Amino acid sequence: MVFKETKLTVVDNSGARKVLCIKVLRGSVGYPGAILVGVIKKAITKKFRSARRLLKKGEIHKLLLVSVRKELFRKTGTYISGPANLVVLLHKGLEPLGTRIKMPLLKEVRKTSSKIAMMAPNLY
Repeated sequence: MVFKETKLTVVDNSGARKVLCIKVLRGSVGYPGAILVGVIKKAITKKFRSARRLLKKGEIHKLLLVSVRKELFRKTGTYISGPANLVVLLHKGLEPLGTRIKMPLLKEVRKTSSKIAMMAPNLY
């Protein structure tokens, strides 16, 4: 579960490393697959090819929550949790800002964005 003021880790190669959630869209609690608004707190200064620009500290972007540390209950009767609170940066719409994702994601992300689910190494 992610709330306002939660610190998140970025798992794509967009250039951002740490993000602070400033708004959870569609409710007050974010679960995997939720769209968030966040501000970049830590970024590397390397250009990436898709956007042809640098991400800077203080920029505001939309985020897709792909994994949470809190245990989630699935309909099969199992509990599952991720390694950390992980997000992917988004362009306008639901297009990912980076070109690849470094970690496996939760299956609940498929409902929101199948393109991001396909970019992941695997789903758990």
